[in-house]
Amino acid sequence: MASFLRMSRALKEVGIAGACLVWSSFFDDFVCVARPEDAASTDMAVRFLFKAFGWVLSEDLEKDSGFRPVFSALGVEVEFDLRGVSQGVLRVGNTEKRKGELKSMVEKDLAEGSMTPGESESLRSRLMFAESQLFGRSAIGGLALPGQVCKPLTDEVRFGLTWMLSRLVEAPPCEVRAQEQDTLFLSLMELGNLLQTVALNL
Repeated sequence: MASFLRMSRALKEVGIAGACLVWSSFFDDFVCVARPEDAASTDMAVRFLFKAFGWVLSEDLEKDSGFRPVFSALGVEVEFDLRGVSQGVLRVGNTEKRKGELKSMVEKDLAEGSMTPGESESLRSRLMFAESQLFGRSAIGGLALPGQVCKPLTDEVRFGLTWMLSRLVEAPPCEVRAQEQDTLFLSLMELGNLLQTVALNL
């Protein structure tokens, strides 16, 4: 695995330095972006690069889907929406596939009314990753059940699962905005005064 990752990283770096590609990789999944007028030549450069190094590209249409304004990185099941880039907005969210998988897991646990510690920890990590792609992230704390089977599910756990299920389906994706704003500088004295004010108001 280590040698494979090194080769994948090397191929990515060669593409950046040698072919001026704007791309990234996750294991064997490469994501490349280009302007519409450069899409054809970029696609040709990517295919030539892989062929020159003896790598075979997948012909699966789900993986080799061409350049589109909305696309996903398969390895992490994250969807990128470039439709607002001309206005300085990039949207990053969960794919419908990921949402569907999490929905099935949560509904199964709610229907069965029980969770083992292993199931709890697995679901918690998946929910945390999926929630990191949402606007207005909030921490997921005590969902994991240390060393015990939760049967029946407590009202607190049921509420948390139901809330997260609704949030993952309805919450908008995370937005990355390219806006020019003045840099604000805060001196240590001002920071100390601010923290003291906050502490007095608590």
